[in-house]
Amino acid sequence: LVLFLDDLQWADPASLHVLALLCGDSTLQYFLLIGSYRSNEVGSEHRLSSVLREIASHGNAPEEIALDSLCFDDINRLVAETLSCNEEKTMPLSRLVFEKTAGNIFFVREFLHALFQNGALRYSHGEGWLWDLQAARGLMATDNVVELMSHTIRTMPDTAQRALQQAACLGSRFRPALLAQLQQRSVQEIESDLSEILEAGIVIPSEEHFRFAHDRFLEAAYGLVSPSEQSACHYAIGCLLHAAFSGDANPDASLVFDAVNQFNSGLASISDPAERTMVA
Repeated sequence: LVLFLDDLQWADPASLHVLALLCGDSTLQYFLLIGSYRSNEVGSEHRLSSVLREIASHGNAPEEIALDSLCFDDINRLVAETLSCNEEKTMPLSRLVFEKTAGNIFFVREFLHALFQNGALRYSHGEGWLWDLQAARGLMATDNVVELMSHTIRTMPDTAQRALQQAACLGSRFRPALLAQLQQRSVQEIESDLSEILEAGIVIPSEEHFRFAHDRFLEAAYGLVSPSEQSACHYAIGCLLHAAFSGDANPDASLVFDAVNQFNSGLASISDPAERTMVA
């Protein structure tokens, strides 16, 4: 059994405790645990670092593999294979991609996608993939991938942008039904708005939810909402969640915590003393 867990820098203490128990169990066989985390967000005092030291103290020191940015040759090979060209032909384009992204693979993917969306990269049935280096150079630098994603979102229809922005206020996972309640529209209308967002790969379906494909997409969408609009949206979501469980004798605990988190983020929109007391 291979268990892979991403973004361990955000793992809660209970989950990390379970990982420590699994890795410290000498009777457990045929099990490989793989975890990834952002090293720049995990210092020596981070709880993940403590767990890794605890695991090592049991004689199971984890093997650590640092993933660096891609070098130019890697980028050129990737671009050549993506565009079904030889590496010599793609070198000028790859050099630009490397300059714009510094080898960050996530940036590379989004930059190529942006080139295609902006027409600087296009497919010809007679000639294959073609690109305009001058137009590509004019595309914004991707040292901040959130700006690039924000630009992509702004090119979408207004209703899709609004759905995405409010979805970002709901969190990394969201239900279309709650989004429909928030906008006072039908679920079918919301799902229609989400279709273009799905096609762009910004969100993906996950069981009964949709979820943002990457936290950078969430950050970009949330950044397009002004602080006052963010507060108002969080407050409205909190009210909807509160109404969902307030009349229930045995409310769903997760709804209670979700409502409190939303109210916390929307406190600036709560001026009535009685309502502030209710939230508290």
